[in-house]
Amino acid sequence: MLGQGILKLMMRRQLLAWRRPTHLPIQLVAPSSGFSLVELMIVAGLTAVVLAGLGALTLVSDVRLGRRSNSNSMQGAQEQWGRAVTFIQNEAADAASLSTTLSTVCDNLEINSVLRLDGSNIIYGVRGPTNNEGGLYRGPNLLIRCGPFPGETAPQTQTVLLDGLTGENSLQVQLLPNPVGGPIQDAQLTITMKVGTKKDGTDITFAENQPFRVHAQRSP
Repeated sequence: MLGQGILKLMMRRQLLAWRRPTHLPIQLVAPSSGFSLVELMIVAGLTAVVLAGLGALTLVSDVRLGRRSNSNSMQGAQEQWGRAVTFIQNEAADAASLSTTLSTVCDNLEINSVLRLDGSNIIYGVRGPTNNEGGLYRGPNLLIRCGPFPGETAPQTQTVLLDGLTGENSLQVQLLPNPVGGPIQDAQLTITMKVGTKKDGTDITFAENQPFRVHAQRSP
């Protein structure tokens, strides 16, 4: 009897074990409701920081490029200005004396702020470009050399020495009195060139405060 009872108990336990499921129950996952407001704000903040950084890099690059371009313009203007100054100084050295006048006519065109090299029939002055010169030279003023070419006696002919001069007082001539009397042999000149325009519309100029002197060495 005892053995039969134990056998029935074991068979009952095996039956219960056989009926017990061997796989894990599937847990249903709640469907996603999207990003929360906090997550969206964090992403938006990070995006704004990245865009601001890229914008700053672009701005710095543009400023450096602008400075580089402006520097190149200044360097080019300085070279042109230096060549013109050397040319005027060399020609003035062969003049008998120096004089000036407000305006004169050369080759049927009026030029202003004139430096005259007496004894050589050479004058320097400024004027605006003509209609035919609009595509050749930068305005608003041109530095003009008027006179025969070296070694020639031809009539006065205009030669453009510099372009891109400013509109007002682009050539200033100040004669320096001769301390011992006699003809004036020294003058101080200022040539102001326009190399760009600021955001407020004003000119960026070169040589505005760089006067130079010319000296007539030949005695009358």
